[in-house]
Amino acid sequence: MSSAMKLRLPWRADRVLLSVEFEESQGTWSLSIEQGLRVHVARLRLIESPETQVTIAECRLLDEGLRWIRSHDNEPGLVSRRIFNAVLARASRNPSDECISFMRWRLCEAIKSLRASTGAAELSLG
Repeated sequence: MSSAMKLRLPWRADRVLLSVEFEESQGTWSLSIEQGLRVHVARLRLIESPETQVTIAECRLLDEGLRWIRSHDNEPGLVSRRIFNAVLARASRNPSDECISFMRWRLCEAIKSLRASTGAAELSLG
């Protein structure tokens, strides 16, 4: 295949690495980090009912983003804030301040757990 002809495949998540949720009166907010093939996504959703799930924003992460998540050299709180801020910057609507604070904290804790698990050491980057 020539360099001028590149095959573009649609993005598809292979697995959810991290996921955090917070319930509010308007529904359940969910932030997930999904691993794909070379491109990964941090996705903010609002689940208004079992039948209604709206993607509010998504932010693509490259392999370097996943390395940053699993690296013990990066403070988990900083990683959590940066990822959440990047998603919120693209959001069409935002959760409450209480929700944002809780989800940042839960994402930080999820990053710590991921790093402590044996799966983090074996995290494949496609």
